[in-house]
Amino acid sequence: MTHPPLSQPKPLLLDVSVPELALSAPPSGWDTRRPTLMCATDDRYAMPLAAALASVAAHISPPGSNASLSSKANSGTADAAGLASHLARLSDVPSPPLQLVLLDGGMSDQTWARLARTISGLSLPTIRVRADRGAVRHLNISHHISHTAYFRLLSSVWLPDWITRVIYLDCDVIALADVRELWHESLVQTSHDSGHPNEVWAVPDIACPYLDPSRACPEFHSFAPYFAALHPVPNFRELGLNPAACYFNSGVMVLDLAAWRNNDRSQQLLECLQRHQKHVWCWDQYALNVVFHQRWGKLPLAWNFGAHAYDYSAAKELAGKSPLLPEQYQEMWNSPRLLHFTTEIKPWHYYSFHPQTHRFFDYLAQTDWVDWRPTKPGFKTWWHVKTFLWQKSWIALARRWRLGGRSRAADLLQSQ
Repeated sequence: MTHPPLSQPKPLLLDVSVPELALSAPPSGWDTRRPTLMCATDDRYAMPLAAALASVAAHISPPGSNASLSSKANSGTADAAGLASHLARLSDVPSPPLQLVLLDGGMSDQTWARLARTISGLSLPTIRVRADRGAVRHLNISHHISHTAYFRLLSSVWLPDWITRVIYLDCDVIALADVRELWHESLVQTSHDSGHPNEVWAVPDIACPYLDPSRACPEFHSFAPYFAALHPVPNFRELGLNPAACYFNSGVMVLDLAAWRNNDRSQQLLECLQRHQKHVWCWDQYALNVVFHQRWGKLPLAWNFGAHAYDYSAAKELAGKSPLLPEQYQEMWNSPRLLHFTTEIKPWHYYSFHPQTHRFFDYLAQTDWVDWRPTKPGFKTWWHVKTFLWQKSWIALARRWRLGGRSRAADLLQSQ
């Protein structure tokens, strides 16, 4: 069956529902061989997404200029041969070097107009997909998370078969390097150490890098008080997961949607959230880490520099130590490739305390929100931020007390 091409308003911005996209062929100007970026947003996160996209566009390298990819392609391995072939095909394609699929969870017309102007200025061929929030409305949300966080789980059924692989980025990131490296990394690292083919590529979560850090982290007693969670998949034992396995963050990923479709992964992810509802921590991340256990490839830590790393750097007792992969951890600090503002206090909030807040506004200045600045909120918000910081200190104290005895907890309290 031949599908009619989608109509294409300039400049390459398409606005379609999920059913409309499913029945359509690739639109003119869209190249199925090119790396594809996927993001999900709603009215609340459209402005941060604009800054994120500006940072991505600012770091797209000219054709043939990426030395790291060329060195991998010339390494002589079978995987490298495939990458070299892929890069050669892309070098002959005159279309733009990156294209965007935007899953829209409910932007107002005014917000979409501003985001569309930003995307147009960045020359990103874009398909806007009006997603069905009702498909995930039954799933739990809390804190700063909205239901759009679950959209990535349904990407294999919402997007057409001609979109086979995507780079996924959260809205609260700032790229400092060419994100297409992630795409090419997924073409090289095709299988897990267990032998299973990889279907996801992601970065170990710096905030809680292991399913059970007591079994895997060499500096467990030093870092345990500061981890966001000691067991991010609380029922990992019942599920038969390897306790020493890494746990990944879902804010920066590459997804093999073709493999997801072949294995009905979207359905499995939703069923996982339903079946283990009482154990779910960190929303979509729980299901992704359970379903893709031993089926995901590790991306370098520098590609997801989470805010939690600053909690470690503020603790004197952790000086010179690493929660995992010491060389990569140092490289993340020395040459971060992507910043991820992972806590609920974001750089666009008035009381942001993230040391890299200025980076967000550097790229926001390249969007339709160039003059936007947060207004000072009331006492309630100030108090929330203060208690958020105090809570971290008290969690660290309580864990130290439990894990290392009262004297060590007293030392920690004195150092705060």
